[in-house]
Amino acid sequence: MFLKKKIISFIIIISIALAMSLSIFWYYQNSIVDSTIQVFKKTVEILAEGISASYFQWTEMYSAFLNNDDEFIQRMLNDIKLEFPEVENVIITIDKIEKDDLFEISSDETSIIIKFRICNTEGTKYVPNKLVSILIPAQKILDGLHVRNILISKTGFNFIYNLKYKFRFSIADLIIFVGLLSISLILAILYLFTTERKLRQAESTEKLALEAITELTQSLLKGILEPSYQLLLQKAVQIIPGAQAGSVLTKEGEEFVFSAVVGYDFEALANLRLKPHELAQGFEKDIKIIRNIRDFDKKNLTDDKINILRSAGRVNEIKSTLSLPIVVDDEIKAFLNLDNLSNPDAFSELSVQIGKVFANQLGVIFERIKLEKELREQKERLEYLSLHDALTGLPNRRFLEIEGERLIALANRENKNLCLMYLDLKKFKPVNDAYGHNVGDYVLKVLSERFKVVIRKSDFVARMGGDEFVFLLYDCKEHRHFIDRILEEIEKDIYYNYIKINISGNFGIVFYPQDASTFGELITKGDIAMYYAKSNNLKYYLASNLNINSKE
Repeated sequence: MFLKKKIISFIIIISIALAMSLSIFWYYQNSIVDSTIQVFKKTVEILAEGISASYFQWTEMYSAFLNNDDEFIQRMLNDIKLEFPEVENVIITIDKIEKDDLFEISSDETSIIIKFRICNTEGTKYVPNKLVSILIPAQKILDGLHVRNILISKTGFNFIYNLKYKFRFSIADLIIFVGLLSISLILAILYLFTTERKLRQAESTEKLALEAITELTQSLLKGILEPSYQLLLQKAVQIIPGAQAGSVLTKEGEEFVFSAVVGYDFEALANLRLKPHELAQGFEKDIKIIRNIRDFDKKNLTDDKINILRSAGRVNEIKSTLSLPIVVDDEIKAFLNLDNLSNPDAFSELSVQIGKVFANQLGVIFERIKLEKELREQKERLEYLSLHDALTGLPNRRFLEIEGERLIALANRENKNLCLMYLDLKKFKPVNDAYGHNVGDYVLKVLSERFKVVIRKSDFVARMGGDEFVFLLYDCKEHRHFIDRILEEIEKDIYYNYIKINISGNFGIVFYPQDASTFGELITKGDIAMYYAKSNNLKYYLASNLNINSKE
């Protein structure tokens, strides 16, 4: 009867632990899917905006479609595949977009389909009844985001854009699940192989451990990406039998530093840096119980470091240390050291087992932190690409519009002017025709680097597309001098292998608020003034001299 009760209690404990493990793991999966959907959607939108701005909001492409210049069109469509390797297919279709949008995103069973409208640079004219459709395998996008848990499938759960997915278990998922299940295993071992007194103590201790680990896991699932080392250490000292004090050593470069302490002088220890061979626990991935730590210090540390550890770290008082390595991607990232100041045998097998579960869970959390960091960096990179020209690295038209609106608002507040200079390169097309687009692209890159060097910190330069650039000068007082400097940089010889290239440029100049009341007017009038300068072989022409209204 007694044995039967023991077995029933054991089954109940295992069932509760398993249910909690499955519940937490389910929430974990859903959090990954939700965050991935947001990043996936933003990635597709940024990609669509970038391709549209680079290829289909371009007067030269618009004219090519109207004139059926198939050779130019096909070359540009091939360029898309080269610049965006994730694109699987690019086709021209007889179709239209219902809404007045530049592109439309949809999908088939496994791929993203983006339909683009072809318009001129100003966005005022569209090619009728013709679209360019781009096919991108959805799994390629996920792979590019380093998402390993989600597999796009024809059947499964709803994802986004009518796609479906199946959840694919990763090593990190397995570690989390095994870590949670290991708690139930510890409960079972303690229940079966300890006395009633030790069992009660173990049950109380493991309850605290389970609550602490569950709290950390729930914090992770809620998006708290960087738990405090101090909180982790305090929880460990609280729940692991025998722990009275402790420290966290984290790796910075090739050395370890104190990131948190309990029972010691953190201010004094924070400046101490220890190399791997100076660590009493060594640089190994095994959990260790260390005794006589002061004898190790005498043999391996300098007197200065020993004095700091004695006064601030109380090493002469430490009788036993339980050292728990935190391992991520098979590399030691930190050590959680728990100390007892009274008993050399304070840490039992129970302490080691709970410490192991705690260390494994911390490793999973650190792995999640790393994944979130990679996702953040990927998001930042995509946001950068959405605002910059892929070829030159200069701000693109979208960034120009944002900066232009900001500078207009600033000019209104400070009662200053804003000068927009619209540049079209002169003699650039013959370079492309004679030597090919590779040489033309090289020229654009060289000029872009020159522009970055010659403009002031307060100035702004963007590539509009093709061979057109726009400069914004805040509180401009001498535009002629600026044009002379820019033209001097443009007209310097450019060498591509043994090819000598020399080009020039024509500028259209327009001022806010004298010539225009909105940023859109600045762009339009700057373009018109540039075209006049180009048609009449002038270095530049002022929009104020044109026969157009300055205020519309």
